[in-house]
Amino acid sequence: MSATAQTNAATSEHDDEDGTDSVYVHLVAALAETPCDHALPHPRRWAVDHGVPEAIIVDLLERHGGFCDCEVVTNAWARLVGG
Repeated sequence: MSATAQTNAATSEHDDEDGTDSVYVHLVAALAETPCDHALPHPRRWAVDHGVPEAIIVDLLERHGGFCDCEVVTNAWARLVGG
């Protein structure tokens, strides 16, 4: 997966054309089933499952204020996608 494709997958609020869930879709679904543990386990799992280096996802989310799963949803996502 190219760097552009990795960033697009990380910043999409929707499933990709091939049906692969975006990190956001994955995170929202995971948080519906398990509470935030004040870390980033779900984006890290998404990265591993999709062949994206964890460091890319973690850096991207943390640079936008997402230091844990719930902060990604409540704080970082709007900044990340320009909302």
